[in-house]
This record gives sequence, C-alpha cells and structure tokens, in this order.
Amino acid sequence: MPTDFSTVAALGISAQNYFFGPSLLLDTLPDPVIGLAANRNTIIYMNAAARALFDAGDVGTRTLTSIPFETGKDALKAALARQHTHRSEAHVSFAGQLYCIESQRCGPCDEAPYLLILRNRPAGSSGLSDDFVATVSHELRTPLTSVKGALGLALSGASGPITDQTRKLLDIAHRNVGRLMLLVNDILDLEKMSSGNMSFDMVPTDLRTVIDAACEANTDFAKGYGVNVSCDVPDHPAMALLDADRMHQVMTNLISNACKFSHKGGTISIVLTTLGNGSHKIQVSDKGIGIPADALETIFERFNQAGSIHRNRSGSTGLGLAIVKTIVEAHDGSISLSSTQDRGTTVTITLSGVAPGSEGK
Repeated sequence: MPTDFSTVAALGISAQNYFFGPSLLLDTLPDPVIGLAANRNTIIYMNAAARALFDAGDVGTRTLTSIPFETGKDALKAALARQHTHRSEAHVSFAGQLYCIESQRCGPCDEAPYLLILRNRPAGSSGLSDDFVATVSHELRTPLTSVKGALGLALSGASGPITDQTRKLLDIAHRNVGRLMLLVNDILDLEKMSSGNMSFDMVPTDLRTVIDAACEANTDFAKGYGVNVSCDVPDHPAMALLDADRMHQVMTNLISNACKFSHKGGTISIVLTTLGNGSHKIQVSDKGIGIPADALETIFERFNQAGSIHRNRSGSTGLGLAIVKTIVEAHDGSISLSSTQDRGTTVTITLSGVAPGSEGK
C-alpha cells in the first residue's frame, strides 16, 4: 500500500477513504477485516466477514472496545499501543472461538489508519484456498499490469504532451502501482508457500550460474542507487539440489535490499564458498546503514521493515526476507543475518552440496 499521505492530502482524499473507500476486494476475503482510525479505537471499516461475525449491519460509530471479546482485550490494546508501522499479533476469543489478530499500520504518518485481520483456522489448515489465490492473481495482477503500462505510456509522452504538475502526479501513481504489484506478488508467493502449494523444480545445479545470473540481472538496478556489485565465485563447480528460478529470486531480493541500504559509491559483495563438509555458503554483504540491534530478532518476520529509515529508503512490502527464508528452508538450507548499525549488513545462506552429475536421489 502507498504511504505517501502528503500526496493523498494534497489531492483532497482522506486517509480513511484512501484505504477503505471502495473496498470490494476486502469484502471478498474469508477472514474478518477491521479498519481502525489513527486513534486505534474508532472503527472506520468492516468487511462482510467482520460484519457477519459481530452482527454489525453497518460500522456506524462503533469502537474496538465495544466488541465483547471474552479474552485478550488487554493484549490487543498493548499490541496496538506499541505499534508504529510494524506488524503485530494478539490472541483474543469471541463467541467461544480463538482468533489471532494480525494488525498493521498503513503508513508512518500520524493520520495513518490500522488494518486488523482476524484469523481463525483449525490445526493443519492451509490458509487461503487455491481457487481464491488464483482469483486474486487474475483479478489483481492483470489490471495492475494494464494500469502500470498505461501510466508508463502517459509518462513517455505517447498520449501527448503533459504539464510538469501532471507528470509529478503520474509519476507518483506509476511508482505506487509498482509497489502494489510487488505487494500482491509477495503475498501470493507467501500464501502459496505457507499452504504448501508452491512448486519447486529441484535439480542439481551449479550455484555459480545462479549467482552470476543474479549479479548480471541486478547491475542496472544497482547503478540506479549509485552502487557496484562484486561477484566472487570459486573456479570449481558448486553443485546443489535446487530450483534455479526460486534461488534467483532469493539472490535478487538480497541484492536489491543491499543496494537500497548502501551508501552511494558503495559496493555490494556476493561471495560463494564451498565448505569442508561439501556444503556451500553464500554471503551477501554491504557497508550501508545497517539494521538496529532491536530489530534483528524479528527481521525475517512478515511485514518487518526494521524501522522508519528502512521504510523510507526501501518502499518495500516487508515480506521479502520472509519469502527468502521460506525458499531457503524449502531447500533444506539455513539463513542468518548479522548487522551493525551504520557499518553494514551480511546475510549468510548455507545449502547442502551434491556431487556433480548426481540426480539428487
């Protein structure tokens, strides 16, 4: 979701209407969704599932404290009180059912609303159904691609000359559509991985080719941030059983993160080494702004963006590292991150090796 509320205000759109105005998509979600005003108590939106759960014909002047949760009220209040833009969780019960409430503030400014999703899933439930994921994929990805393409054509002048002020507005829209597409893709990937529906084509692959391809593919992206990418791989094959496309996704995510948080003129270092036990270690390092120590513990959680500085610099969804971790673990690998604020960050991935020519059986 875009978080440029100064732009929204300039267009005369309130934060409430901006996020929860025409919310047909939220109404299709099977989980109850509640929108809260910036004061963290006034309810400004309920989707169809929430209205049915709480027997609310309309939102009216309802408040969060008016909902008769049987347990967990204090935990939910505390979670919202300490929240800025990080995602948080609290457990409550209502009508004899236990719910996990995931909450996320929709932006860094004081007027930003909050989004609460209530999840009630039996043990072993896989989350969103395959049909729903497919529907969202079609209903969101396709029109978003069209919108981004149209905005790109308008910005290029293909539809005629535009004023500087119009160009600024189109540029904001184009940039935020791109961020929304990234969010949609990340959510769909994470849901498919969580439900076990993400397919992996695991074949013996030389990690050197994956890393070289990722470095080459991200060279122009790095130049846009004024940084260089250095790729150091061994002379001998580094074979591992993996899905090359998914591992390319991992490397692209890590390289792009490192670029965003590096200082201009800096260098991103990608080093592949083979360890004595035959496993392979990949390290992606930068000498950038680093990550605060208090954010390291939760850095791989969903919607974690490690503070306002990182959000402002990255414009990310906060899902990238969670997806990276899921992919690496699906390869029976491990991932860790070390960082010192103002000195840089290193992400280390370890994957088991296979013998050249092995079929991975």
